[in-house]
Amino acid sequence: MASISEDVKKFLDYNPCIRKDLDRRLINIRALARYIIKEENIETKIDAIISAIRRYRGKPYKEILKNSLDLLKKAPISTKGGLSNVAITKDEENQEKLSKIFSLINYSSGDVLRISQADGCMKILIDGKNLSKIKKLFSGKKIIKIDNELAEINIHFPEEASKKIGIMGIITNELAINGVNVVEIISCSPEILFFVHEKDLTTAHQVIYKLCHD
Repeated sequence: MASISEDVKKFLDYNPCIRKDLDRRLINIRALARYIIKEENIETKIDAIISAIRRYRGKPYKEILKNSLDLLKKAPISTKGGLSNVAITKDEENQEKLSKIFSLINYSSGDVLRISQADGCMKILIDGKNLSKIKKLFSGKKIIKIDNELAEINIHFPEEASKKIGIMGIITNELAINGVNVVEIISCSPEILFFVHEKDLTTAHQVIYKLCHD
């Protein structure tokens, strides 16, 4: 029984949409139990799953949502389109060239420059008009991939946001429900930057604005 309870808890923890509707009593528990058995390939009686669902004691989604939305209502939102995301190899030569990028960007005219790196590569987010400068700086074999026609959504949270649970999860979940693919996320507390395809910018902005003001 412990294993079944753990499987159900894990499933519900990773499916906030279902948890939200479960909290609202909008889901038929027996139907949900059948769905969990099928998705998780669990061999047990349906009544055992139903009991585990009823015993589930995750933090109420509506409580997490309320705490996060209270902070979202205080967060200014800005957007910018026409961006390109350039992924380059992470090696010593490219590391040395990174410092040269700053002289190529005209910050006084509002140009964007975001740089992030992980173990496998480095990424440079810039205005599309500056893409040719980046391509000239880094040789073709050093560029892994370029994504064009991206847009940035900048949410500037109050300082206490870093101590709250679930804020980023709620935003990404709502965007996914509305068919918006998040291409990149950069966190520079207290700001969080979401990058989406430019065609999805209007929808993404409406989704986040609704979260903040409804």
